[in-house]
Parts: sequence; C-alpha cells; structure tokens
Amino acid sequence: MYPRSRCRLKEDTKLSIALAAGVETMLTTRHLTQGYSASNPVFSGLDAEFPSGVTALLGPNGAGKTTLLRTLAGQLRPRDGSVYISGKPLQKLSWRELGQSIGLSLIHISE
Repeated sequence: MYPRSRCRLKEDTKLSIALAAGVETMLTTRHLTQGYSASNPVFSGLDAEFPSGVTALLGPNGAGKTTLLRTLAGQLRPRDGSVYISGKPLQKLSWRELGQSIGLSLIHISE
C-alpha cells in the first residue's frame, strides 16, 4: 500500500498521488496553488513530496492532473506556493538542470 497525498480541488473532487514508500524525495511542493483564473483555482494549498522514480497521478477528468504536472515541470508558473527539486526552488534551476532532473510522460489509458 502506498501513502497518498491529498489536495483540495474544485467541486470537491479528489486527486490522488501515489508515492513509493522509503524512496528519497526528489520533488516537493509547499502551499502550491494553481488555476487558470485567480477566482477559481484548480487546486490550492498542495503540500506533497514526490520520490525519485515513478509516481502515478490518478483522478477524474478535470481534476487537475495535467495542470499539476505542467506546474511541476515548470511549464506553468504557480499562482501561489513553491516547487522544489532536490531542495532547490524550481525557478532557480536552468532549463538544462530542469531537463536533467525531470522526465514527464502523459499517458491516456482507454477503457
């Protein structure tokens, strides 16, 4: 069983982040808030730790999975809060350092 980190999402949906136990933390978020308008955040106050290796992001359509991944990869600037990679603030990393630290793959599995 993997521990789960939870965050508040619009319309009371839940986004589950499956974390591997006992693995060194690679990526950390503190009070992360993101959305496409200031009045309607997709998620807010996310405190999570992601291990090195593979992490699964699960949730219904519109829950904020892609928005979270784009924020973690530096493609979207957070509305509030911070993202850290190996303890360094994301905005302090060069694109080269970021590319050496993160691999992102979006996969859709149809039923």
